[in-house]
Amino acid sequence: MKTSIKSGTKPKNIVAGLEHFVHDKGYYIKIETMGWRSKAKRIGKIPRLSWIKKSSIGNSNVVLNIGWYKYDYDSNTYQRTNGHYVTVVGFNEKTIYIHDPAKRDGLMKKTLQCTVQSLRPNSQLKLKSGKSISSNGFFELKCLNIKRGNDLAIVDGAIAFKISK
Repeated sequence: MKTSIKSGTKPKNIVAGLEHFVHDKGYYIKIETMGWRSKAKRIGKIPRLSWIKKSSIGNSNVVLNIGWYKYDYDSNTYQRTNGHYVTVVGFNEKTIYIHDPAKRDGLMKKTLQCTVQSLRPNSQLKLKSGKSISSNGFFELKCLNIKRGNDLAIVDGAIAFKISK
């Protein structure tokens, strides 16, 4: 999946890795993505919460691409510093349940109960490339142990997939 210790794994490489692995095992896979970080199988640039919930029902799976951000009050800008992946394992009206593989959450697998919160109105997401995009429609995922040096976790994208024979 072309994972780098310095920069992690790009969403397009997660998609390619999933396709390769599943096909090698003799199965079919349908993948859709939403978010600004990759055009691979993309059906939308902003990850919609309703789509994430719908895509995690039944034997479908969803991986969220989380961005670690610092917030600058003076410029009303969220500056992306790094990223992370978590898996969606369920939801209800007000909560998304996830598994987070990060060691900062401990060595035992546990289900985290997350809530979502809209970002500040008229704000921008400033990407590591220096480019800025509107934060309208993006949301904060509240429940994660935030990576040191950051203020919040924003859902940058989602990869939904379904495996069949």
